[in-house]
Amino acid sequence: MAKAFRSDPIHVDDRVVARRKFKGGGHSDVIGHVVAVEPLTIRPQMVGGFPSALPEVIIPAVELYVVKKLSPRTVRNSDIRHVEVASALSYQGAHNQWTSNGQWFMRSGDGTTMRTNSAVPLGPSAGFEPAPIAEMMAFYASHNQPCVLLVPERIGNSALKLPHEHIDVEKIVMTRELGDLSDITPYLDEGLDVDITKTATPEWLDISDHAARDLATQSPADATLAFFHTALGAVLRATITESDDGTKWLGIACVKVDESARRQRLAARLVSAALKWGQTEGADKAYLQVSLGNDGAVALYEKLGLLEHHRHRYIKVNPGNL
Repeated sequence: MAKAFRSDPIHVDDRVVARRKFKGGGHSDVIGHVVAVEPLTIRPQMVGGFPSALPEVIIPAVELYVVKKLSPRTVRNSDIRHVEVASALSYQGAHNQWTSNGQWFMRSGDGTTMRTNSAVPLGPSAGFEPAPIAEMMAFYASHNQPCVLLVPERIGNSALKLPHEHIDVEKIVMTRELGDLSDITPYLDEGLDVDITKTATPEWLDISDHAARDLATQSPADATLAFFHTALGAVLRATITESDDGTKWLGIACVKVDESARRQRLAARLVSAALKWGQTEGADKAYLQVSLGNDGAVALYEKLGLLEHHRHRYIKVNPGNL
């Protein structure tokens, strides 16, 4: 089975952990940022995963046992859970139910998008307890749906032990603080005419894709929901929800620019407008999700101060192999 997370190639500046095995026996781990790929050269990190000015460590190929790509900064399991809780509140289905052990949140929506038709591990023990798969399969069978699980790295490890198949590419979850937005000043365009509505307008639906249309029909409880549209030809969906640690999160989704409106930096300008709106509405942090391989979108969001936080992906449980 393919590696669940971070199977993409390692590049310069990536944060990695490399295990080095010595000829005479023993091993050591080096955690830091890649300076060169061949031979693998790593500059050990500072506390928290930040780059340092420490001397480089060159690992000869014969000594390299395994190398694993890490998130750009040190992230705790509880940090991952906080973001996923906020996200789950933004993408509730028409039918929502917790498993009896209180660890998995099951959602069944009216559309086809996996964000509202999957179970996600949100309880603090979900990564350590066996996934209650019989209960989740019964829930989705009652709605005539396959059992699809959203599996965040680390906190969803128990689900990866089930017989399953990957049904979508890995998703990169990116976040940023909203306290100081001075870094996005070049992209804030006060002259950009943006309509912000509580429901999706026909103009918004005309530009958005099928998955976005599904999310437009959902009314998440305990969330501020807003649809951004500019007549120039770009849309996005924004929500504000609160994670279990009290942090208010701005969630950005459904970013779409009409093909006829490309090359006007519309995505950057509209996302910047949403970040400013979220700050004004009292959000502390922001998150969004982007598919692995969409390098252009990742680069754009990095320019807007968003950094990879963790990854998640969707799997479908194969009931015949249980």
